[in-house]
Amino acid sequence: MTKRIMQFGDVHLDRSTEENAAHAMELLVAAARELQPDLIVNTGDLAMKRGSLEPWVAAALRNFHTDLADVAPVVVVAGNHDLVYEDGRADSLVGALKFSAAADRIHLASTAMVLDVAGVQIACLPYPSRHVARAAGITGSREEVNVQMSAMLGDVARSLGAQVQTGQPSIL
Repeated sequence: MTKRIMQFGDVHLDRSTEENAAHAMELLVAAARELQPDLIVNTGDLAMKRGSLEPWVAAALRNFHTDLADVAPVVVVAGNHDLVYEDGRADSLVGALKFSAAADRIHLASTAMVLDVAGVQIACLPYPSRHVARAAGITGSREEVNVQMSAMLGDVARSLGAQVQTGQPSIL
């Protein structure tokens, strides 16, 4: 069974990127409408700044994902710019997307999980922020933290891989 999957990431929407990001989002929606994928996967970093989203950013992201969800189910895997709190929650992003008219077709992964969307298993591994690393007890110099975070990511990726069922389309 063939599945057509459209993937993109790193929109990084804010005032400094507004013109380019808005144009890129228009092109992505046009491409989705033309290509008619079975699934759309946004691999994160929707906004440039962590923390509360400005209302115009939240509205632009909501409209963008609603337009995409009119074409196919959308999976959003939160990036390190999207995870804003010490416990890894993506509340600002959740708030931006949950009021979409297509919220039932937009799936947000703000923690490591395997989703089954459109007949495809997707192992979602949001990139952890330094807050997540500190909460996991990772300390040391920047280089030491990076090494420890890489090891942690490898462990989580292997765990997610073990959860994916063989014989079914999947993204690891």
